[in-house]
Amino acid sequence: MSGGLPGAEATGGRPPRLPRVVSALKRLTYEGERLLAIIVVQDLVKRFNGLEAVAGVSFEVEEGEIFGFLGPNGAGKSTTIKMLCTLLRPTSGQVSLAGFDVVRQPDAVRRSIGLVFQDNSLDDRLTA
Repeated sequence: MSGGLPGAEATGGRPPRLPRVVSALKRLTYEGERLLAIIVVQDLVKRFNGLEAVAGVSFEVEEGEIFGFLGPNGAGKSTTIKMLCTLLRPTSGQVSLAGFDVVRQPDAVRRSIGLVFQDNSLDDRLTA
């Protein structure tokens, strides 16, 4: 092997794609603690009239972990967040948030999250 990632030769120099079998209640162990995967995203896809805005995204976030999305404009960050918050329905893939399926249990997902918008979305004349 001449440097690079193990198994890359079999895939033409690209890192091999590892299969992911994910369960919404999968328990992970970290330094003796059992952590719950609170957000589980598997092969998430969103298409708009033939344009693939999100292309097979998979990730997990454990309970208590802080995460963020970084990427250029048009990378699908906002679209992914909208699907996690139940504001957009995924074209395909699976998303579980706090153990609830975002497509089948959107009300339970909404009750379990807090959302702060980037821009003020309140009427300027409202008082607290």
